[in-house]
Amino acid sequence: MTASRQIPIEFPVRTALGVDDFMVAECNEESIAWLDKWPDWPMPALCLYGPGGSGKTHLLHIWCETSKADNIDGRDLTTDIVPVLLESGHGLAVDNAENCPEDSLFHLYNLAKETNQKLLLASKQAPAHWNIGLKDLASRLRACPSVGLRYPDEDMLAALMMKQFQDRNLRLSPEILAYVLPRLERSFEAVRQFVTLMDLESLAERRKLTVPFASRIMDQMEKNKDGR
Repeated sequence: MTASRQIPIEFPVRTALGVDDFMVAECNEESIAWLDKWPDWPMPALCLYGPGGSGKTHLLHIWCETSKADNIDGRDLTTDIVPVLLESGHGLAVDNAENCPEDSLFHLYNLAKETNQKLLLASKQAPAHWNIGLKDLASRLRACPSVGLRYPDEDMLAALMMKQFQDRNLRLSPEILAYVLPRLERSFEAVRQFVTLMDLESLAERRKLTVPFASRIMDQMEKNKDGR
């Protein structure tokens, strides 16, 4: 008789986003140095760019905590709400900034400059590589400093994996870590997918976290990638 598969309930995961939870390494230390310069940025905006899961959103939260700024997803930005967003006088953080409507982002930039506020923009690519039709907006954004968050080394991946296991109240054994690190794609997104699947599948099957189980999860990730 085979064990029944339990339907996992995906409880909200507490993702630690405070200053003390961010891990500084060679791949992100330049971005940290720029945030430490706030509010003495040479231009109204600073852009952080990098692949998904590289820590951009975490850095936005840290900056908002320090500056008391609000934050918004670029897809939700409209021209009408720009004055409201800057009403506090503390600036604004914009995630997925490459998805902002151009007129709205142009208005936001100009009003921030006029009121001496700062914008922290996060995107997958630097503004120089955005497909911007509004020339005045393109020239303004490309004149602002842009800082890339690079892919992590193995030490950073290990620290990130341990943090994400802790965020989900899971125990990561040294044996699993030693097995997974040399075999996992070296990207923040791969770590996120691995930890998520380990959590959900272990709940569904009521299984302990073991090396064979981790191996099966990695095989599943490869199949998912091949099926795209």
